[in-house]
Amino acid sequence: MASLFALRLEPRLGNQANFLQTFTFGIIGFSVTVYSLSVGRVTNLSHVKSEDRKGGLIIGAHLFACRVA
Repeated sequence: MASLFALRLEPRLGNQANFLQTFTFGIIGFSVTVYSLSVGRVTNLSHVKSEDRKGGLIIGAHLFACRVA
C-alpha cells in the first residue's frame, strides 16, 4: 500500500515520495523486530506462557486452516 501511495505522490513530491515508502517499511521492520525480541519477556511477566507445549494454534477460517486442523 505504501508503494502505491508513493507512486501516486511521486509527480508532486519527487524523491520525498520514495522516502515515504522507505520510512514506512522501516517502521514495519523495526516494529516486528522489537515485538519478536520482547514477546518472551512479556509472556513471562504476565504469566500466560504455557510450559507444556503439545500443539499449535491456527487462527483463521479459510480452507487451508480448516484442513490442517
